[in-house]
Order: sequence, then structure tokens, then C-alpha cells
Amino acid sequence: QCVCSRLHALDTDFIWQNLCKQRWQNWPRYKLTPSRLEWMDDNLLLSNWKERFLWAEEDFARTKITREELEELDWSLNFTAIAGGRGVET
Repeated sequence: QCVCSRLHALDTDFIWQNLCKQRWQNWPRYKLTPSRLEWMDDNLLLSNWKERFLWAEEDFARTKITREELEELDWSLNFTAIAGGRGVET
């Protein structure tokens, strides 16, 4: 994808990693925390940060959740009146 063979030889992985960090910083699901980095290393068979960036961009566009993702969610229910519930009645 590079227009110059000399530029193609440059190591740009750190640039892509910084781009990922900036792009994902406000999205808890993708933010580069130590646990997220560990998950990516264990679950994504991608060799560089550019591939991780492209994977994430495609993942952002999804409109459906997988069964595994649904099962891994932490649910918090709030039945207080301020949240629309009826307190102890519910």
C-alpha cells in the first residue's frame, strides 16, 4: 500500500499503536488498558498495530453483539425511583 519501496521498509508500528491509543481512549471497550492489551495478544491473530486498527474499525461498525459478548457483560440494575423504578416495590 506504500507508493515508495524505501518508505515501505520503515517500521511504522509505533505510529499505528499511538493512533490506536488516541482513537480508542474514550471507548471503554477498546481503551488500551493492560487487560485489553493482554486480551488482544491472546485473541487477535494480528501481527501489527495497523491490522489491529483495521480490525477495530470494522468491529466499531457492527450492529450485532455476539453471544459470548452478551454472556461476558456485567449487568447493574437500578430500581430506585430516580432511575424510573419504584424502589423496594420493584
